[in-house]
Amino acid sequence: MNFQPFAYMAWAKAHSRLPGHQMLQSGMRPFPPEILGDPPLDFTLEEVDPYGPREVAERIAARHGLEPGEVFLSGGGSSMGLFLVCLALLERGDLVLAEIPGYQALHRVPLLAGARVEPLPRPPDGEARVDREALEEGLSRGARMVLLTNLHNPTGALMGARELEEVARACARAGAVLVVDEVFAEFLPLEKRPPAAHSLHGEAVTLASFTKAFGLGSLRAGWIMASEERVRRLEQVNDMVQVANPTLPFRVLQRVLEREEAVRGWIEKELARVAKARDRLASSPLLDFPSPAGGVTLFARFPGVEDTGELCRFLAEEKGVHLVPGAFFGDPSRVRIGLALPGEALDRAVQALLESLAERQRS
Repeated sequence: MNFQPFAYMAWAKAHSRLPGHQMLQSGMRPFPPEILGDPPLDFTLEEVDPYGPREVAERIAARHGLEPGEVFLSGGGSSMGLFLVCLALLERGDLVLAEIPGYQALHRVPLLAGARVEPLPRPPDGEARVDREALEEGLSRGARMVLLTNLHNPTGALMGARELEEVARACARAGAVLVVDEVFAEFLPLEKRPPAAHSLHGEAVTLASFTKAFGLGSLRAGWIMASEERVRRLEQVNDMVQVANPTLPFRVLQRVLEREEAVRGWIEKELARVAKARDRLASSPLLDFPSPAGGVTLFARFPGVEDTGELCRFLAEEKGVHLVPGAFFGDPSRVRIGLALPGEALDRAVQALLESLAERQRS
């Protein structure tokens, strides 16, 4: 096994509870539980379905115009989903192309299946479009899997249906499977969201969950959309890792789906606060970033700073402002800034960041 530690996750866990302005989170904070009704949840601790409640799979399938057999419920969220997909679809020595800048897990998890991973550029300025020449070159050398995110993590750029379908077709022609993590797409209203990768092309695989947009990270409940043949393969792999999916997280997910309109109403209000904070940062000459299509994070750079590691240490240790160094995403010239802070804490964090950057620039 070619094991390389998930350095970003270890760093994030170590820093997430430090005092100060925590601008590390990429997901929404949890919504008030009363939105799910009173009592909040009627559940059983008995195992209902070893692969998760069928009602949840049916509802998700209907959202995307799919058959229920094309939905695999992933206990462990999209993180477990990525692990299962790599174990199920990769052979030792296979070449995987993973986007960069990108979420570090995309570059680490395939190694556990014995695969080789090479970066696939997605320049962070503008629309973070996939470098098509690099894609074709990698496919011509026999790549068997391509890993992308949509919305792009960390820039928040949206890959539209046309580009997504073109990439999926290119992968299929070359005998490679396109896997798209669409967790951050849930931040977009349903009417503004492009079809899921698997809906556009049956050979593509989509990873998803409500972890980020709905603040349900602690539940670790996600799903995978893939061909029915691949879903059966995922179930077989899951049998060896989890035996059965946990019941309670998917019962909560079922209630969320039933009351989705109310939950999204709360999220929209929170995102309006995030938008104001983003606009305030965008108006400052101290930093710049591509405008995200959605989400609660920014991937920013600071004029004249080529490596933000030392700056992040200064901000954290001297000013109590915690940001994620861009090196964890393959671009040390940038940082990821999280804006999902509650109430006035967001205003205070933005103010502290701007004041700290101004002081740093003067010194």
